[in-house]
Amino acid sequence: QAAQALEKAALPDVLNAQQRQQWLDRVTWGATDRDMAQLQQQGLRKWLAAQLTPSLQPMPAAVQQNIDALSISQQSMARIQQDIAAQRKQLQAEKDPDASAKLRQQLQKQLNQLSTEAQQRQLWRALYSPHQLQEQMTWFWMNHFNVSTRKGAVRMWVGDYEEQAIRPHALGNFRDLLAASLRHPAMLLYLDNASNAVGHINENYARELLELHTMGVGSGYTQADVQAMAHVLTGVGFTTREADAPPPKLRAERQGDYLRQGFFEFNPNRHDYAPQTLLGKPLQKAGMAQVNEALDRIVSSPATAHFIARKLAVYFLGDNPAPAVVERAAEAFAHSHGDIAATLTTLLTDAQAQQFGQRFKDPVHYVLGSVRLAYD
Repeated sequence: QAAQALEKAALPDVLNAQQRQQWLDRVTWGATDRDMAQLQQQGLRKWLAAQLTPSLQPMPAAVQQNIDALSISQQSMARIQQDIAAQRKQLQAEKDPDASAKLRQQLQKQLNQLSTEAQQRQLWRALYSPHQLQEQMTWFWMNHFNVSTRKGAVRMWVGDYEEQAIRPHALGNFRDLLAASLRHPAMLLYLDNASNAVGHINENYARELLELHTMGVGSGYTQADVQAMAHVLTGVGFTTREADAPPPKLRAERQGDYLRQGFFEFNPNRHDYAPQTLLGKPLQKAGMAQVNEALDRIVSSPATAHFIARKLAVYFLGDNPAPAVVERAAEAFAHSHGDIAATLTTLLTDAQAQQFGQRFKDPVHYVLGSVRLAYD
Protein backbone atom coordinates (compact mmCIF):
# COMPACT_ATOMS: atom_id res chain seq x y z
CA GLN A 1 0.00 0.00 0.00
CA ALA A 2 2.92 2.32 0.64
CA ALA A 3 4.24 1.65 -2.87
CA GLN A 4 0.83 2.46 -4.40
CA ALA A 5 0.56 5.69 -2.41
CA LEU A 6 4.07 6.72 -3.41
CA GLU A 7 3.39 6.00 -7.06
CA LYS A 8 0.35 8.28 -7.01
CA ALA A 9 2.07 11.08 -5.07
CA ALA A 10 2.85 14.36 -6.78
CA LEU A 11 6.58 14.69 -6.20
CA PRO A 12 9.09 16.92 -7.99
CA ASP A 13 11.29 15.10 -10.50
CA VAL A 14 14.32 17.26 -9.71
CA LEU A 15 15.30 18.77 -6.35
CA ASN A 16 17.59 21.73 -5.86
CA ALA A 17 20.23 21.67 -3.12
CA GLN A 18 17.99 23.35 -0.55
CA GLN A 19 15.15 20.90 -1.18
CA ARG A 20 17.48 17.93 -0.86
CA GLN A 21 18.73 19.33 2.43
CA GLN A 22 15.17 19.76 3.66
CA TRP A 23 14.15 16.21 2.74
CA LEU A 24 17.25 14.75 4.36
CA ASP A 25 16.70 16.76 7.54
CA ARG A 26 13.14 15.46 7.68
CA VAL A 27 13.58 11.78 6.83
CA THR A 28 17.07 10.98 8.17
CA TRP A 29 18.97 11.63 11.36
CA GLY A 30 20.73 14.42 9.51
CA ALA A 31 22.16 15.17 6.08
CA THR A 32 25.56 14.00 4.91
CA ASP A 33 27.39 14.72 1.66
CA ARG A 34 26.95 11.09 0.68
CA ASP A 35 23.19 11.21 1.25
CA MET A 36 22.93 14.44 -0.71
CA ALA A 37 24.66 12.80 -3.69
CA GLN A 38 22.54 9.65 -3.42
CA LEU A 39 19.28 11.59 -3.30
CA GLN A 40 20.33 13.64 -6.32
CA GLN A 41 21.31 10.52 -8.26
CA GLN A 42 18.24 8.40 -7.44
CA GLY A 43 15.59 11.11 -7.42
CA LEU A 44 13.15 11.68 -4.59
CA ARG A 45 10.62 8.97 -5.46
CA LYS A 46 13.14 6.12 -5.74
CA TRP A 47 15.11 7.30 -2.71
CA LEU A 48 12.00 7.61 -0.55
CA ALA A 49 10.76 4.17 -1.68
CA ALA A 50 14.05 2.65 -0.51
CA GLN A 51 13.72 4.36 2.87
CA LEU A 52 10.13 3.16 3.30
CA THR A 53 11.04 -0.45 2.46
CA PRO A 54 14.56 -1.02 3.83
CA SER A 55 16.55 -3.80 2.22
CA LEU A 56 19.37 -5.91 3.63
CA GLN A 57 21.98 -3.29 2.74
CA PRO A 58 24.64 -3.75 5.44
CA MET A 59 26.04 -1.33 7.94
CA PRO A 60 29.63 -0.14 7.40
CA ALA A 61 31.87 -3.06 8.37
CA ALA A 62 33.70 -1.26 11.18
CA VAL A 63 30.42 -0.18 12.79
CA GLN A 64 28.93 -3.66 12.50
CA GLN A 65 32.04 -5.08 14.19
CA ASN A 66 31.43 -2.75 17.13
CA ILE A 67 27.81 -3.87 17.37
CA ASP A 68 28.72 -7.54 17.07
CA ALA A 69 31.24 -7.17 19.92
CA LEU A 70 28.54 -6.07 22.40
CA SER A 71 27.45 -8.66 24.95
CA ILE A 72 23.80 -8.04 23.98
CA SER A 73 24.75 -9.17 20.47
CA GLN A 74 26.74 -12.21 21.56
CA GLN A 75 24.36 -13.62 24.17
CA SER A 76 20.72 -14.60 23.84
CA MET A 77 18.22 -12.88 26.11
CA ALA A 78 17.58 -16.24 27.76
CA ARG A 79 21.27 -16.55 28.65
CA ILE A 80 21.43 -12.96 29.93
CA GLN A 81 18.37 -13.52 32.08
CA GLN A 82 19.77 -16.77 33.49
CA ASP A 83 23.07 -15.11 34.38
CA ILE A 84 21.33 -12.23 36.17
CA ALA A 85 19.02 -14.64 37.99
CA ALA A 86 22.01 -16.70 39.16
CA GLN A 87 23.74 -13.58 40.47
CA ARG A 88 20.61 -12.56 42.36
CA LYS A 89 20.31 -16.03 43.88
CA GLN A 90 23.94 -15.91 44.98
CA LEU A 91 23.39 -12.46 46.47
CA GLN A 92 20.37 -13.63 48.47
CA ALA A 93 22.32 -16.56 49.86
CA GLU A 94 25.39 -14.55 50.87
CA LYS A 95 25.59 -13.87 54.61
CA ASP A 96 28.82 -11.90 54.78
CA PRO A 97 28.07 -8.12 54.52
CA ASP A 98 31.27 -7.27 52.64
CA ALA A 99 30.87 -10.11 50.16
CA SER A 100 27.21 -9.21 49.74
CA ALA A 101 28.10 -5.58 48.96
CA LYS A 102 30.65 -6.71 46.37
CA LEU A 103 28.15 -9.05 44.70
CA ARG A 104 25.52 -6.29 44.65
CA GLN A 105 28.02 -3.91 43.06
CA GLN A 106 28.89 -6.48 40.38
CA LEU A 107 25.20 -7.08 39.62
CA GLN A 108 24.44 -3.38 39.27
CA LYS A 109 27.49 -2.96 37.04
CA GLN A 110 26.27 -5.68 34.70
CA LEU A 111 22.72 -4.29 34.59
CA ASN A 112 24.09 -0.83 33.79
CA GLN A 113 26.29 -2.32 31.08
CA LEU A 114 23.28 -3.94 29.40
CA SER A 115 21.47 -0.60 29.35
CA THR A 116 24.56 1.27 28.12
CA GLU A 117 25.14 -1.22 25.31
CA ALA A 118 21.56 -0.74 24.11
CA GLN A 119 22.22 3.01 23.98
CA GLN A 120 25.51 2.53 22.13
CA ARG A 121 23.88 0.26 19.54
CA GLN A 122 21.08 2.74 18.93
CA LEU A 123 23.55 5.58 18.44
CA TRP A 124 25.74 3.66 16.02
CA ARG A 125 22.74 2.70 13.94
CA ALA A 126 21.34 6.22 13.91
CA LEU A 127 24.69 7.61 12.78
CA TYR A 128 25.67 5.05 10.19
CA SER A 129 22.73 2.93 9.03
CA PRO A 130 21.75 3.35 5.35
CA HIS A 131 18.16 2.76 6.49
CA GLN A 132 17.71 6.13 8.10
CA LEU A 133 13.90 6.23 8.13
CA GLN A 134 13.79 2.87 9.88
CA GLU A 135 16.16 4.26 12.51
CA GLN A 136 14.04 7.38 12.90
CA MET A 137 10.92 5.26 13.35
CA THR A 138 12.58 2.89 15.80
CA TRP A 139 13.46 5.93 17.92
CA PHE A 140 9.95 7.34 17.49
CA TRP A 141 8.25 4.14 18.65
CA MET A 142 10.73 3.60 21.50
CA ASN A 143 9.54 6.96 22.81
CA HIS A 144 5.89 6.29 22.00
CA PHE A 145 5.93 2.88 23.75
CA ASN A 146 8.25 4.21 26.39
CA VAL A 147 9.86 2.18 29.16
CA SER A 148 12.33 3.47 31.74
CA THR A 149 15.60 1.80 32.71
CA ARG A 150 15.27 3.46 36.12
CA LYS A 151 12.58 0.98 37.12
CA GLY A 152 13.45 -2.44 38.45
CA ALA A 153 14.91 -4.94 36.00
CA VAL A 154 13.93 -2.97 32.88
CA ARG A 155 17.64 -2.23 32.32
CA MET A 156 18.16 -5.92 31.61
CA TRP A 157 15.38 -6.07 29.03
CA VAL A 158 15.56 -2.73 27.20
CA GLY A 159 17.99 -3.81 24.49
CA ASP A 160 15.89 -6.86 23.68
CA TYR A 161 12.76 -4.69 23.77
CA GLU A 162 14.12 -2.48 21.00
CA GLU A 163 15.52 -5.39 19.01
CA GLN A 164 12.58 -7.79 19.20
CA ALA A 165 9.45 -5.73 19.90
CA ILE A 166 10.02 -2.32 18.30
CA ARG A 167 12.55 -2.47 15.45
CA PRO A 168 10.96 -5.31 13.42
CA HIS A 169 7.63 -3.43 13.29
CA ALA A 170 8.90 0.16 13.03
CA LEU A 171 7.68 0.45 9.42
CA GLY A 172 5.23 -2.43 9.57
CA ASN A 173 1.73 -2.71 11.01
CA PHE A 174 0.71 -0.73 14.09
CA ARG A 175 -1.48 -3.54 15.45
CA ASP A 176 1.48 -5.94 15.31
CA LEU A 177 3.71 -3.34 16.94
CA LEU A 178 1.23 -2.75 19.76
CA ALA A 179 0.95 -6.49 20.42
CA ALA A 180 4.73 -6.94 20.39
CA SER A 181 5.11 -4.15 22.94
CA LEU A 182 2.32 -5.59 25.09
CA ARG A 183 3.95 -9.04 25.17
CA HIS A 184 7.46 -7.92 26.09
CA PRO A 185 8.76 -8.18 29.68
CA ALA A 186 10.12 -4.62 29.54
CA MET A 187 6.63 -3.16 29.08
CA LEU A 188 4.96 -5.67 31.39
CA LEU A 189 7.43 -4.76 34.14
CA TYR A 190 7.48 -1.02 33.54
CA LEU A 191 3.70 -0.55 33.64
CA ASP A 192 3.09 -3.30 36.21
CA ASN A 193 0.89 -5.61 34.15
CA ALA A 194 3.09 -8.52 35.22
CA SER A 195 1.36 -8.15 38.62
CA ASN A 196 -2.14 -7.54 37.22
CA ALA A 197 -4.31 -10.49 38.24
CA VAL A 198 -7.89 -11.32 39.12
CA GLY A 199 -8.50 -10.04 42.64
CA HIS A 200 -5.42 -7.78 42.42
CA ILE A 201 -6.22 -5.39 39.58
CA ASN A 202 -3.55 -2.96 38.45
CA GLU A 203 -4.76 -0.30 36.00
CA ASN A 204 -1.39 1.24 35.09
CA TYR A 205 -0.86 -0.42 31.72
CA ALA A 206 -4.54 -0.30 30.73
CA ARG A 207 -4.59 3.46 31.32
CA GLU A 208 -1.35 4.12 29.43
CA LEU A 209 -2.43 1.89 26.56
CA LEU A 210 -5.56 3.98 25.98
CA GLU A 211 -4.14 7.38 26.95
CA LEU A 212 -0.66 7.35 25.41
CA HIS A 213 -0.32 4.34 23.09
CA THR A 214 -3.55 4.40 21.08
CA MET A 215 -6.61 6.64 21.45
CA GLY A 216 -5.19 9.64 23.32
CA VAL A 217 -6.49 11.95 26.02
CA GLY A 218 -10.00 13.34 25.45
CA SER A 219 -10.78 10.86 22.68
CA GLY A 220 -13.95 9.51 24.26
CA TYR A 221 -12.90 6.55 26.37
CA THR A 222 -13.95 6.63 30.01
CA GLN A 223 -12.65 5.50 33.37
CA ALA A 224 -14.95 2.51 32.98
CA ASP A 225 -13.08 1.60 29.79
CA VAL A 226 -9.76 1.81 31.65
CA GLN A 227 -11.13 -0.47 34.35
CA ALA A 228 -12.54 -2.92 31.79
CA MET A 229 -9.22 -3.01 29.92
CA ALA A 230 -7.38 -3.68 33.17
CA HIS A 231 -9.60 -6.72 33.75
CA VAL A 232 -9.08 -7.85 30.16
CA LEU A 233 -5.31 -7.69 30.65
CA THR A 234 -5.26 -9.84 33.80
CA GLY A 235 -3.09 -12.89 33.25
CA VAL A 236 -1.00 -11.15 30.58
CA GLY A 237 2.55 -11.47 31.85
CA PHE A 238 5.83 -13.23 31.34
CA THR A 239 7.79 -16.15 32.72
CA THR A 240 11.50 -16.82 33.08
CA ARG A 241 11.07 -20.55 33.62
CA GLU A 242 13.00 -22.88 31.33
CA ALA A 243 11.44 -23.21 27.87
CA ASP A 244 10.65 -26.90 28.47
CA ALA A 245 9.21 -26.31 31.96
CA PRO A 246 5.65 -27.59 32.39
CA PRO A 247 2.83 -25.03 32.48
CA PRO A 248 1.19 -24.10 35.79
CA LYS A 249 -1.51 -26.39 37.12
CA LEU A 250 -4.80 -25.44 35.48
CA ARG A 251 -8.38 -26.55 35.71
CA ALA A 252 -9.29 -28.84 32.82
CA GLU A 253 -11.56 -26.28 31.17
CA ARG A 254 -8.78 -23.65 31.20
CA GLN A 255 -5.87 -25.72 29.94
CA GLY A 256 -6.53 -24.78 26.32
CA ASP A 257 -6.33 -21.08 27.22
CA TYR A 258 -2.74 -21.25 28.44
CA LEU A 259 -0.25 -19.61 26.08
CA ARG A 260 3.52 -19.27 26.18
CA GLN A 261 5.63 -17.78 23.41
CA GLY A 262 9.24 -17.09 24.37
CA PHE A 263 9.10 -15.16 27.63
CA PHE A 264 5.47 -14.13 27.13
CA GLU A 265 2.88 -16.03 29.12
CA PHE A 266 -0.89 -15.84 29.36
CA ASN A 267 -1.88 -17.56 32.59
CA PRO A 268 -5.61 -18.40 32.88
CA ASN A 269 -5.24 -18.77 36.65
CA ARG A 270 -4.57 -15.03 36.85
CA HIS A 271 -7.21 -13.93 34.32
CA ASP A 272 -10.60 -12.44 35.16
CA TYR A 273 -13.15 -14.29 33.03
CA ALA A 274 -16.03 -11.98 33.99
CA PRO A 275 -17.84 -10.32 31.02
CA GLN A 276 -16.43 -6.94 30.02
CA THR A 277 -17.76 -3.98 28.03
CA LEU A 278 -15.24 -1.82 26.16
CA LEU A 279 -15.93 1.40 24.26
CA GLY A 280 -19.66 0.91 24.56
CA LYS A 281 -19.87 -2.69 23.31
CA PRO A 282 -19.56 -6.05 25.09
CA LEU A 283 -16.50 -8.16 24.33
CA GLN A 284 -17.56 -11.51 22.94
CA LYS A 285 -14.44 -13.62 23.53
CA ALA A 286 -12.58 -14.87 26.58
CA GLY A 287 -9.00 -15.32 27.72
CA MET A 288 -6.20 -14.25 25.40
CA ALA A 289 -8.73 -14.10 22.56
CA GLN A 290 -10.47 -11.35 24.51
CA VAL A 291 -7.19 -9.42 24.77
CA ASN A 292 -6.81 -9.59 20.99
CA GLU A 293 -10.45 -8.62 20.47
CA ALA A 294 -9.95 -5.56 22.67
CA LEU A 295 -6.77 -4.55 20.84
CA ASP A 296 -8.52 -4.89 17.48
CA ARG A 297 -11.35 -2.64 18.66
CA ILE A 298 -9.00 0.00 20.04
CA VAL A 299 -6.73 0.08 16.98
CA SER A 300 -9.69 0.34 14.59
CA SER A 301 -11.08 3.32 16.50
CA PRO A 302 -10.97 6.60 14.50
CA ALA A 303 -9.46 8.18 17.60
CA THR A 304 -6.41 5.92 17.34
CA ALA A 305 -5.92 6.73 13.65
CA HIS A 306 -6.05 10.46 14.39
CA PHE A 307 -3.84 10.24 17.47
CA ILE A 308 -1.08 8.31 15.69
CA ALA A 309 -1.33 10.45 12.54
CA ARG A 310 -0.99 13.67 14.50
CA LYS A 311 1.91 12.39 16.56
CA LEU A 312 3.74 11.36 13.38
CA ALA A 313 2.98 14.74 11.83
CA VAL A 314 4.39 16.59 14.82
CA TYR A 315 7.53 14.43 14.73
CA PHE A 316 8.23 14.88 11.02
CA LEU A 317 6.62 18.22 10.12
CA GLY A 318 6.65 20.43 13.20
CA ASP A 319 4.76 21.33 16.35
CA ASN A 320 1.65 22.63 14.57
CA PRO A 321 0.98 20.49 11.48
CA ALA A 322 -1.88 21.53 9.20
CA PRO A 323 -5.10 19.80 10.38
CA ALA A 324 -5.90 18.75 6.80
CA VAL A 325 -2.55 16.96 6.52
CA VAL A 326 -3.21 15.13 9.77
CA GLU A 327 -6.68 14.12 8.61
CA ARG A 328 -5.37 12.70 5.33
CA ALA A 329 -2.71 10.74 7.21
CA ALA A 330 -5.37 9.45 9.62
CA GLU A 331 -7.48 8.32 6.67
CA ALA A 332 -4.47 6.48 5.27
CA PHE A 333 -3.90 4.79 8.64
CA ALA A 334 -7.53 3.68 8.82
CA HIS A 335 -7.78 2.63 5.17
CA SER A 336 -4.58 0.56 5.39
CA HIS A 337 -5.56 -0.98 8.75
CA GLY A 338 -2.59 0.60 10.50
CA ASP A 339 0.09 0.22 7.84
CA ILE A 340 2.83 2.52 9.17
CA ALA A 341 4.73 2.84 5.88
CA ALA A 342 1.52 3.69 3.99
CA THR A 343 0.58 6.28 6.60
CA LEU A 344 4.05 7.82 6.42
CA THR A 345 3.93 7.90 2.62
CA THR A 346 0.69 9.86 2.69
CA LEU A 347 2.06 12.19 5.35
CA LEU A 348 5.45 12.90 3.79
CA THR A 349 4.19 13.32 0.22
CA ASP A 350 1.20 15.50 1.05
CA ALA A 351 1.32 18.72 -0.99
CA GLN A 352 0.94 20.86 2.14
CA ALA A 353 3.65 18.89 3.94
CA GLN A 354 6.12 19.73 1.18
CA GLN A 355 5.87 23.41 2.06
CA PHE A 356 8.87 23.28 4.39
CA GLY A 357 8.86 25.68 7.28
CA GLN A 358 11.31 26.22 10.12
CA ARG A 359 11.43 23.34 12.55
CA PHE A 360 13.66 23.10 15.59
CA LYS A 361 15.46 19.82 16.24
CA ASP A 362 15.30 18.15 19.62
CA PRO A 363 18.69 17.75 21.36
CA VAL A 364 19.28 14.16 20.22
CA HIS A 365 18.59 14.99 16.58
CA TYR A 366 20.71 18.12 16.85
CA VAL A 367 23.74 16.28 18.21
CA LEU A 368 23.53 13.26 15.88
CA GLY A 369 22.79 15.47 12.90
CA SER A 370 25.87 17.53 13.69
CA VAL A 371 28.05 14.43 13.90
CA ARG A 372 26.68 13.04 10.63
CA LEU A 373 27.26 16.35 8.85
CA ALA A 374 30.75 16.81 10.25
CA TYR A 375 32.07 13.27 9.79
CA ASP A 376 29.83 11.89 6.99
